Amino acid sequence: MKYSCFIIFYLLLTLSIQALVVPVSYTPVLQDDDMLTNFVRNDPDDKKPEENPTKVWLWQQGNNLMIHFSCPIDSQFVVGPVEVRDEAMFSDYVSVQLITLPYAYFAYYYTGYPNGNLVDGIRKEDMSVDLNWDSKYSYKTSYDDKNWELTMQIPLGELRFKSDLPYNWYIILSRYKYATTEYYCSPYFNTNQKKDYFTAGHKIQLNQKITREFNLDFKPYFVKSYDLIEKTSSYDPDMVGLDIAYHPNPTTKIKLSMNPDFSEVPPDDAQDIYNLKYPPYYDENRFFFIEDLDAFGIFSDFFYSRNIVQPQLAYKATGSLGKTRWGILGAWDKKIVSGGELINPDDYFQLLSVIPTIGNFTMGNAFIARTNTGYYNYVYSGVYEYRLSKVLSLNTSLAGSLRKNENEEDNSLKKGYLGQIGINYYPGKWENSLYIAKISKDIFADAGYLYGKDRLGYSLSSYWQSNPFPGFLQLVSVLGMAEMQELHPDDDKKTEYDLSGMLTLRFKPKFFYTFRPGYYSIYDNINQKHNVFSMDNILNFKCWKNFSLYINWITGETLVYALNKTSQMNTITFRIIGTPQKSLYYQVQGNLVSYDYPKENIIDINGIPLTLYLDNQYAIINASLRFTPVQRFRFTLGGSITTYETPTSYSNFNYYSNLRYEFKPNYFIYLGLKNNLLQDEPITFDEPLGNFNKTGSTVYVKISLSI
Repeated sequence: MKYSCFIIFYLLLTLSIQALVVPVSYTPVLQDDDMLTNFVRNDPDDKKPEENPTKVWLWQQGNNLMIHFSCPIDSQFVVGPVEVRDEAMFSDYVSVQLITLPYAYFAYYYTGYPNGNLVDGIRKEDMSVDLNWDSKYSYKTSYDDKNWELTMQIPLGELRFKSDLPYNWYIILSRYKYATTEYYCSPYFNTNQKKDYFTAGHKIQLNQKITREFNLDFKPYFVKSYDLIEKTSSYDPDMVGLDIAYHPNPTTKIKLSMNPDFSEVPPDDAQDIYNLKYPPYYDENRFFFIEDLDAFGIFSDFFYSRNIVQPQLAYKATGSLGKTRWGILGAWDKKIVSGGELINPDDYFQLLSVIPTIGNFTMGNAFIARTNTGYYNYVYSGVYEYRLSKVLSLNTSLAGSLRKNENEEDNSLKKGYLGQIGINYYPGKWENSLYIAKISKDIFADAGYLYGKDRLGYSLSSYWQSNPFPGFLQLVSVLGMAEMQELHPDDDKKTEYDLSGMLTLRFKPKFFYTFRPGYYSIYDNINQKHNVFSMDNILNFKCWKNFSLYINWITGETLVYALNKTSQMNTITFRIIGTPQKSLYYQVQGNLVSYDYPKENIIDINGIPLTLYLDNQYAIINASLRFTPVQRFRFTLGGSITTYETPTSYSNFNYYSNLRYEFKPNYFIYLGLKNNLLQDEPITFDEPLGNFNKTGSTVYVKISLSI
């Protein structure tokens, strides 16, 4: 009897983990035996099943995976506005995640919207989704009062996978209901699963050979610009370029760019850069660098692509071999001289990465170089993770650098290092971490953004999130952090520390409140110690279908580095997003900043008094308006203003407009205008807008093709 029970249990277990064999057909296969359903709610994370189940069917049609969704709907179904690729919002949607190489820790991500918007990308190891990867997927969508039907077609020949039959993959299905802010998934998953997330989907098996597409793309472009101030047009070799992309096998991608063009990239948003200890950090927004950069497993400390100002020639290749990921990137920057002064050197940048996974051990290795005549900076960065169990991992980072510059007065060889060890424990609703790090004085990462050096640091953090509540209050989460830094630990040791926390309350009608206090003990530029504090009060509203509002009021005592003293500070940060109609989208965000120090300050520089002018009340506003009547056409108008006053100016104003038209699939024309203005006279009764002088004005046209 016991033996019979064991056999029955074994058979049930085998059936439960058996992969779904995807049928091969050129007509839809909508049979109960091949149906995937049982969607459960994972946000709020209570695993509650759908009241009216979503049903999904899969079949292989030649080189395509076909996925049909049948979604019951009601009066709360939200169609949403029309958007260009990768920018859909304010809408219900369904999503598919295909995991073809589970131990490479990424997933292909595809979504379907009621109005046909296209959004695809790569789910990365850190659980974020990189939307800069574009596939050739498509779908058909239709809906009535009761049902939403969607059939998605995913071309498989463009994916990375092991070439041996059968193909054993994983698939994760999701549905989002915008009106109630609910996520449902099949099977259940949670981003707290870490790397286990990539084996948490339905197992599927494809038995028909996938023909690899000959994926060689040529994308030439031409740009013509005209300076409206100097009345001169520009035409030089920098205005013509070519991108070549080649996928020689399912796991490898190669790209070569000659004069990578970023003319249609919108200007960076204005930001508050007036009381920073280190140079301002700007997110990368240039497609060549952000696409596939996560495959290198490198932090911005050691490779910050904004250091490459204007690459003349760049190449990149990424791939995987078994459980080993690899990548290589190189770029030759352009030498820029203005008024006889060197603005940007023609350095060569190199990045090489090899990331093998052996069992529960992942070892990230990256080699970074920045070189020129008489100058080099080499860096090795190693990031190692060993998973002791599903809820316990050990993390270690090691880095070493060599730097020599014969053009500097001190041209000796500099050697530096970084070492960090940490442990992460995340049982149930908890995430706890402890880290210790030592950074030497002579470490250099000229290709990265590494400024905090010569220190020994300790940090401890603990995060907890409640189970969902049935009433008005849905979720509660709490975070506590403590950090201590010993500056100059091998010399004149000084100790900095900070204590901070965060309490977040999520309420039912799409309303969040976050309270974030912090207390800090830090040193200024002349080694004086100061105790400062801050309190963030954050409100996030999404109470209407086409409108959201974010407000953050920060108050406290802060260190003003230019004055080497503290000041009372109040800042209001806000962001408003809306779609008044389906073809219009607007966004306004900004900071209102106030300090209690005077505008004119007397500071001491080596015994000599100096008058320093610092604005104490200013605003930074960014705004954009988009008109998208159809998915292939968009007109954008945007701008920013900074009212920070200096002795020679009262504000800076930038605005731009551009038109993007895809006249054939992957054939684009761009028209644009960019203007920069400086206010050199104050606002008066007679001149309520002051006086603005144009410091830059350029119009451009760009044509980009895919051959």
